[in-house]
Amino acid sequence: TGQIINNEIQVNKSEDWKPFTAAFIDESFLIGYLTPEEYFYFIGELRGMNKADIDSFLSQFKEIFNDEILGKKKYLRDLSKGNQKKAGIVAALIGNPEVIVLDEPFANLDFKLREELREELPKMFENKNTIVVYATTEPSEALLLGGNTGLLEEGKVIQFGKTQEIYRRPFNIKSANVFSDPPLNRTQISVKNNIATLNSVSWNVSLQDGEYTLGIRPHHVYPKKNNEKFFEITGQVSIAEISGSETLVHFKLKDNEWVSQSHGVHNFNLGETTKFYIDTSKCLYFDNQGAFING
Repeated sequence: TGQIINNEIQVNKSEDWKPFTAAFIDESFLIGYLTPEEYFYFIGELRGMNKADIDSFLSQFKEIFNDEILGKKKYLRDLSKGNQKKAGIVAALIGNPEVIVLDEPFANLDFKLREELREELPKMFENKNTIVVYATTEPSEALLLGGNTGLLEEGKVIQFGKTQEIYRRPFNIKSANVFSDPPLNRTQISVKNNIATLNSVSWNVSLQDGEYTLGIRPHHVYPKKNNEKFFEITGQVSIAEISGSETLVHFKLKDNEWVSQSHGVHNFNLGETTKFYIDTSKCLYFDNQGAFING
C-alpha cells in the first residue's frame, strides 16, 4: 500500500489534480463515433481551447500523422490500431498538461508498427514542459525514452534513478532481471588474481578472489565474434526462433538455460553444439547475496 502525490495533492482525497493531468491508457479513451477532428476539438473545448488553437496545435504533428488521420472523413473506430494510438496520445497533449500518464500504449501491436511508433513517440514530446509517466514491461522502451525509471516487482519499487544508470548499474540481480527482456543470463564464475574463469575461458576483471554470479543480457550474447574483447562460450541449442527482425536462441551453458538475442536472421540446428561470444565490457557481476559489484 502507498500514496500517489501529484503536485502535492493526494489523488485519492481530492480531484484538484485533474485539470493539469492527462492520460491515454488504451483505445477505450477515444470516442469511436467521432472523427479525429471532432475528437480533438471536443478535448480542446474541455481544456479551454478554440478550434483555431487546436488547428495550430495539430500542425506540429503533420509528419507523425502521415496524412492518414486528419481530413479523411473517417471515424476514430475505423482508423488502424496504430493511428488510433497516435490520436489518443496527441489528444492527451492538448492543453499542455503538466503530467501525462501512458500505460503500455504500444501493447498488442504488430512488430513493425510497434517499432515505428516507438521512434515517433519521443518526437511527440519534444519541447514539451511535461512530465510523462510511462508504464511498460519492455526495457527497450524505457531506454528509448530515457529520463528516470522506477523498477517495480510485485507492486514494490526495487530501484529508482536515471534510466541509463539503472541499466548499467542495477542495484542487484533482481533489478537487472526486471530490466532485461528476455531475462538476464546467469552462471557462477570463479575469480583469482584478477582473472575470471568460466569453464576453460578466462578474462581480466577488477574483483577480489572468490565466487561470483556472472550476468549477461541476451542481446550481449552474439552469434559472431565482432571484437577482440569478446570471449567464446559453447552451448547446445535447445530452441531457435525468429521474432520480427531478431533471432532468439536458447542453449545450455553448464547447468543453466541461456538465451542469445541478435539482430538479423541466423540459422541454428536444434541439438547442435555451437559457439557464442560475449563482450567482457558488458558483463555484470554480483556477490553471493546478489548485490551488484563493479567489475
